[in-house]
Amino acid sequence: MRPVDLARAVALSPQAVRNYEEWGVLPPAARLPNGYRRYGPLHLAALRAFVALVGAAGHGPAREIMAAFQSGEPAHAWETLDAVHARALTERRTVRLLDAALDTADGRSARGPGSNADEQPLGSGELARRVGVTTTALRGWERAGILSPPRGRTGHRRYGRRDVRDAELAALLRRSGHGLTEIASVLAEIRLRGGVGRARQAVRERARTIDRDARALLSASAALSGYLALREERSGPADGTQPP
Repeated sequence: MRPVDLARAVALSPQAVRNYEEWGVLPPAARLPNGYRRYGPLHLAALRAFVALVGAAGHGPAREIMAAFQSGEPAHAWETLDAVHARALTERRTVRLLDAALDTADGRSARGPGSNADEQPLGSGELARRVGVTTTALRGWERAGILSPPRGRTGHRRYGRRDVRDAELAALLRRSGHGLTEIASVLAEIRLRGGVGRARQAVRERARTIDRDARALLSASAALSGYLALREERSGPADGTQPP
């Protein structure tokens, strides 16, 4: 296949195909005497796996996974894929905890994991790591009225259980594309009037997105498995060992 043929098979441009080869996402192409590239079924399988991974995990992890396999570093590829799954699991658990927190904010009696009133306050760095943002982002949320942590005796911010809930909800809403002003408004409703409807809708929308992403990752994993099987059939196992 020519670059244009490979590109058309996955609705990309020929230049994108050449870029992916240069980045190590695809196996090196065969070259004709005139210097033109020629691709085969193995390249098509690799490209389809990469495109599926981009849709499920994002461009960065997809590129890292495919390049690691091409460069003979399968352990790094598997570790990167495991990290994608781990992030999805963490976010799924966060959504469940937020749903329980919204039940509490709505005046209900539900008490899920993480709602322990005896939980110790967190510092800025601890909270930032917990919700997956920077301490600079936390300060920006404070300026926007999303967070209002008290100061300890040393003057450092200390985030209690309600602050942690608000930060987790804010992080979820940010990942769902909501702006700081809207997030501050949602949290104000929760704090002042117990109006959790908008927040609960956002949490449920994110839960559905997580489910869709999980299905996409399953399909991407199948495409990746198919590519690796084809490659092993042609050149040996992906871990670099020789077949018996």
